Amino acid sequence: MSVALRGSCALVIVCALGGTSIAGTGIQFIPFAGNENATARGMSRDGSTYVGSGALNNGTSGAILWREPGEGTLLADGWNSLATDASNNGSVIVGQNRGQPFVYSVTDGLIEVPDILGFPVNKHVRVSANGTTVVGGSLNGAFRWTRESGTEILDPPGTWDEARATAISADGSIVAGFGETDGLSSRQAWTWTESGGFDVIGRPGDTITEMTPNGHVVVGRGPNGAFRYSIGTGKRVELDGFDSIPVIEDVTGISADGSILVGSAADPLQADPTLGFIVATIWFGEDPSPVRFQEYLNDLGVNTDGWFLQGLSAISDDGQTILGWGVNDALEGRPFVVILPAPASALVLAVLPLAAHRRR
Repeated sequence: MSVALRGSCALVIVCALGGTSIAGTGIQFIPFAGNENATARGMSRDGSTYVGSGALNNGTSGAILWREPGEGTLLADGWNSLATDASNNGSVIVGQNRGQPFVYSVTDGLIEVPDILGFPVNKHVRVSANGTTVVGGSLNGAFRWTRESGTEILDPPGTWDEARATAISADGSIVAGFGETDGLSSRQAWTWTESGGFDVIGRPGDTITEMTPNGHVVVGRGPNGAFRYSIGTGKRVELDGFDSIPVIEDVTGISADGSILVGSAADPLQADPTLGFIVATIWFGEDPSPVRFQEYLNDLGVNTDGWFLQGLSAISDDGQTILGWGVNDALEGRPFVVILPAPASALVLAVLPLAAHRRR
């Protein structure tokens, strides 16, 4: 991998958009080779490890671990098998296999979390950055698992029929998710700690998708679209969408300081009869506006011709590694990762005005 220095800013971008490099820019494109129609669902908070599902060159498919944007390693190949999250350095991987949550490590291999909630789990299986705590949920409730204590049911308040854990702090002490009684209108976001139990946050209809490592800020989606919410202060920022479509967006990742959010949003100007109109989107700053991620890369000199970037799955704590997915001209779905070494903030300030206002 080559590195180009632009003033005081080192820039490296690794992206699954083909195998060519752009001369003179120091930018390389590296596909997730051998994983046609793969989906990268999660990334470790340090940006070193990527997880998801898809097919390998040998024809097998299932839960996949990537240490770099290459072939990947198959972890499990059972029915509905997928990997959803990774601890720092990829030491612990979590996901589901045959409807059961699993925990994988190099030393112990794949361990199925005991089923005490009922079959099956949903796709919300998460692990703390330190690898000690796993959380998730099924239609029957939320759970928390540690090696020392095993599986513990997180009992929601009496007004909820179910609760799903969807986010966890770096040390595993804070869990967030949502509960509901009879559908979307009854959903309510919550946080949980061992000492304090459940605490209802946000507004009716909210769901949580991710939180900062310290557990102080969460992101999710509510009746009016995606939002960022500061738990201590109660400050809520409703995120704008493109061209007066504020409701159809999802935020799936947040940097450690809460200043960069990633996900997807509806964009009628990008509508394609085959690929649709949901595009990879990034938001910057205290009062963020949506930025089309593909245009953001183009403004950095990255040629993304032949690709349609549909969404972003995760962002590292330092905001310098971004995981997403796209479709090429052959209609092959592939994950991509973008790496922006420090100082990323200077790079953002340099291109944000162009990307934010183009075709608005």
